Amino acid sequence: MSTITALFAGVPVSDLEVGTDWYTRFFGRPPDFRAGDELLWEIDEHATLFIEPNAAQAGAGRITDPDGNAIAFADPPGAASESGASHG
Repeated sequence: MSTITALFAGVPVSDLEVGTDWYTRFFGRPPDFRAGDELLWEIDEHATLFIEPNAAQAGAGRITDPDGNAIAFADPPGAASESGASHG
């Protein structure tokens, strides 16, 4: 089995402003970089997560992984309705 040495994950969002607010609160800081319409957070020296406006693909994140595995960020059931939080 090979060792994964870097992570570059993309998350399409339906509304970039709302998504930026959500991920800024999630990470506790604003994005580190902007590349065109993509906003990027460096999670670690070898791990980056970016969001991009793409309403058609919103809710279908992707990750660089040869097996095609997915990683999901989600609120526990009922958490959004309890807190009034919006999703990114």
